[in-house]
Amino acid sequence: MAETLPALLVVGGVGSGMSTLLEQLRAYSKDCCIPSRNMKKLFPTIGVDVTTAKINKTSIRIIEVGGSMISHAHRQLTQRDFSGVLFVIDSTRPEDLALTSVELANLVANPKLKQTPILVVINKADAPAKLPLDVTLSCICLDELQEQGNVSCIEASGATGHNVNLVANWVKEAFGL
Repeated sequence: MAETLPALLVVGGVGSGMSTLLEQLRAYSKDCCIPSRNMKKLFPTIGVDVTTAKINKTSIRIIEVGGSMISHAHRQLTQRDFSGVLFVIDSTRPEDLALTSVELANLVANPKLKQTPILVVINKADAPAKLPLDVTLSCICLDELQEQGNVSCIEASGATGHNVNLVANWVKEAFGL
């Protein structure tokens, strides 16, 4: 019988930078060094991408749901248990925050995730056109979400690797590694 790996669900809006953030996370976890500031150009995930990564020498399954298929994330929840969820938000797209906050609230309210750690990653933190962090947090109602579930938040950048070490540390803690 095949070994069941602990799984990380990664969701976010279209163009939120999930793929780039995950590449930085893989590179950081592999080399335990400062992430690359010169990431190759990645294209957004279309559909669902299932990969394996090693974190602290332990393999984990990563299920990345492309931003255009965020409703598919809820279907993934019925098919497997997750040890953690990364929800990636693009801090440069204020026009997406209303829909993003509803999607995040629905995810946090899902009974299957009641005990599952959820990390909200405010991505593109070093972009010149980003929203101020306090505005983004207010728009997604972070305080209320934290009252409902096991929700944390980190501001990061997949493009430059800013705070990817904090994301890696969260994954290690969420997975007990």
